[in-house]
Amino acid sequence: MLYLILLVLLVFTIFWFGDLVLTLKVAKHLGHEVEINPIIRVILKTRRKLIFLFKALELGAFIYLLWFLSTFEGKTPFYILLIFILFYSLLVANNAHIFYKTTGKESIVFKLVYLGLVLSILFFIYLNYLLYNDLEMSYNALGAANSKYVELYSKYETQNKSLAKELPRDFAQLLDELNLSIRR
Repeated sequence: MLYLILLVLLVFTIFWFGDLVLTLKVAKHLGHEVEINPIIRVILKTRRKLIFLFKALELGAFIYLLWFLSTFEGKTPFYILLIFILFYSLLVANNAHIFYKTTGKESIVFKLVYLGLVLSILFFIYLNYLLYNDLEMSYNALGAANSKYVELYSKYETQNKSLAKELPRDFAQLLDELNLSIRR
């Protein structure tokens, strides 16, 4: 599970960094009025350096969300993270669109490459999640089989000991006579 959580955190951090850079560049070219987020708009208007603190708090909130969702069982936390990353990737794509629109360098190729990147990352994360589920199911089945084996072995040992005490004397002598040596 740690591997999957770190992968999701890496994807989100990449999008988070892209959002930070694009927000700063758009605000530099067009001013703080174009920002939709009212908190970021106030920060950009008054103290531009506080945006790093706000973005660090945002990243910390996502890390807390990862920790909180990792305590749940089942597939629901994973789907919540996928939707969250998809939403954040669309937010970064929108910021990139606004930036390229203001600079006059809009490119459809960038959008297609970016969309392909987002879909491939989501697919890669989903495949890792399926692999994790398969491994978890295999380990659970192996653990159940091991516990059943221990239970069966202990039953066999108790029955074997009780049978050894009940063998007739003639049968025990016959078994001792069948002890054949192996030629080398």
